[in-house]
Amino acid sequence: MNEISKMPILVATDFGTQAMVALEYAVSLAEISKDEIILLHTAEENNFLMKFFESDYDKTQAEHKIRTLFEPLIAKYPSVKISSRIEYGKPYEKIVEVAEEIKPRFIVMGKTETSTLKKFFLGSNALHVIEASKFPVITIKGQHSLEEYRNLENEIILPLDLGKKVNEQIGAAIEYAKLFHFKVKIVSVLTSNSVGEEVQWLTKLNKAKKLIEEANVECDSQLIKNDDLPIHKIVIDFANQEKSRLIITMTQQENNFEDFFIGSTAQALICNSEIPILSVVPWNIEDTTSVFKPLYDPMGIL
Repeated sequence: MNEISKMPILVATDFGTQAMVALEYAVSLAEISKDEIILLHTAEENNFLMKFFESDYDKTQAEHKIRTLFEPLIAKYPSVKISSRIEYGKPYEKIVEVAEEIKPRFIVMGKTETSTLKKFFLGSNALHVIEASKFPVITIKGQHSLEEYRNLENEIILPLDLGKKVNEQIGAAIEYAKLFHFKVKIVSVLTSNSVGEEVQWLTKLNKAKKLIEEANVECDSQLIKNDDLPIHKIVIDFANQEKSRLIITMTQQENNFEDFFIGSTAQALICNSEIPILSVVPWNIEDTTSVFKPLYDPMGIL
């Protein structure tokens, strides 16, 4: 197996409870991958004076809060290197800007909803970052308990829409499974009653499973037939039942607006799942800075 190079993990924080959950999740992964954590706090330019100078008082407060976050994590994960930086501006813009600079393995963010309705709109910093960043983003909603999952099998849920191209999603699952010693569980939801389509999807499902196993990653698969519940709810219920550590979704569809568009199922997963979601965007195989390697599929089945 080729050694996977170290890369920074960028963790965005607003010092809230959800951000702390996200930070510890990221540090627990960094302990396995030997990556460095870069903790980013962005102070919003929300008053007239901050447009002309950075407030030393605000910066001192932020540095104190960051040290307060560091101390228990350094004690719990002594092998993980954690550094920090403070920026000024709109949080989602600065997160994307810093990611472009440091080229992280992924960005980790806590996702806090302030109202029931907000989850249906792309107004949160997390969703803005997912839309704008070419780097994968892990979003964490709810009180994800690492202690609860520590003694369980680490498993990635890979929901595949086998009616579309899924090479990149599979490639991401393989690389993260290898990096963090996870196994992969593929789930695909068939909403048609067509026997022919069922056979076609089973063929693709077996092909995807074989590709992952050929990469020396333990894999299982399941086809679920359902035409009643929304797909995102089926996937979330399945992931909760499996007590999975991560769900990987492809967020952008293949169309002329792919830089600005998050598919409805992906958005529903991101907004509703309490299991962390890794959002992967399509990448340019000619870009040498791409996070993932392209998956070789000579038959064009996937």
